[in-house]
Amino acid sequence: MVNAKTTISIGVLFDVKSLRHHGTLFASLAEVNHRDPTINLRPVIATVDISDSFAVSNAMCDLISQDVIVILGITNVSSLSTIQSYSNTFNVPFISIGSTHNYTLSSPFQMFMRPAYMGAVFDVIELYQYRKALYVYDTDEGLMRLQDVFQYINTRELLVDLDVRRVTELGQLADLIQFSKYDDQLILVMILDISKLDIKEIVQYLNKHIVSGARLHLVTVTLDQLLVNNIQPNEDIELNITGFQLVPPDSKQDTETMTIFPDTFQEELMSSSDALISDCIKLIRMAVEMSEQQEWFPRLWSSFPPTFQRTTAKCSNFVVDKKPYGSLFMEYLARVYFYGKTGTVALDDWFKRRNFLLGVYQYRNGNRALKLGVWSPDLGLKIASQVQDKTYTFIVNASRYSNIVPPLLLYKK
Repeated sequence: MVNAKTTISIGVLFDVKSLRHHGTLFASLAEVNHRDPTINLRPVIATVDISDSFAVSNAMCDLISQDVIVILGITNVSSLSTIQSYSNTFNVPFISIGSTHNYTLSSPFQMFMRPAYMGAVFDVIELYQYRKALYVYDTDEGLMRLQDVFQYINTRELLVDLDVRRVTELGQLADLIQFSKYDDQLILVMILDISKLDIKEIVQYLNKHIVSGARLHLVTVTLDQLLVNNIQPNEDIELNITGFQLVPPDSKQDTETMTIFPDTFQEELMSSSDALISDCIKLIRMAVEMSEQQEWFPRLWSSFPPTFQRTTAKCSNFVVDKKPYGSLFMEYLARVYFYGKTGTVALDDWFKRRNFLLGVYQYRNGNRALKLGVWSPDLGLKIASQVQDKTYTFIVNASRYSNIVPPLLLYKK
């Protein structure tokens, strides 16, 4: 059993653009530390340009040298391989709140809190039976995500003709729309995998520059993008937007029955990144509580018992001990299961999120964003029975569905 006031160091790797998350980090630490005063989680924070591999390397070495038991942080395409290299070499678990890529690959010391949900995007495409779509991305993250997109399409054998384009400014987007091929339903379907371009700016731009009579359906990939309720609608164009939000636990819904309740998009909720940081801290804390009964816990990696062979490796300009308990603590992290600010927090065999729910929201000109339904990786898309015909129109081929269930299909009386 641990002694009173055992201090445990955890590493935090933040990007220079993520300073706004510091408040959430400290608030979450204060909450879990207050619950059990015998264990104190102490953050060791490194703030770097996450796209600079050299800076990330130095930051990882600095954190590892300070005997942190785990590192949580933001990752992107340019930093992930560097982080994986150091994490694997020194047996230090790394919990990423960045995008999840290559979800079928297993990483021994990395876990991903942000779920992979490209299936939700294409279940929406299937719901409306679109056969053509313009896939637009603006970062290398989006480019990497395309691998998951095509893998998902091939696995599901979807008949979707994708025109993939990269844009960096709104003018390019307008040009793409002008020369893109419409779907058979005469609707231009755009899948927006964007993070640098703001969805509000896009909607305002489209309202001003798209020709009268255009019919557009935008499906946003990035979470937290559907805050468009204060946009003045353009009555000359038909604009629908579908977006996603991680669903927190609620007494009216759960992951097993996927019971749905109607509500508007909850703008007062914290961003997905802040919610994921909060859940990361709780995840670490619960793993520590699970492991505190072990005889090695009081020494917690800084003092090795004789039964463990001490090994070292060079990290930057100095030598650092490899963590002999890294694999064991990784197992404790993977066994944690709880309901957090992003819903069910549980990990699969590849240390990726499972059993989570996404709220599927839809916005239409002049209306607030309303919940269309929910999506889970196991049960797919479930439409809210409370969705009214006057707000949404569904075009469904009955022959493709084996079950006659509301609200999409009903027997005519």
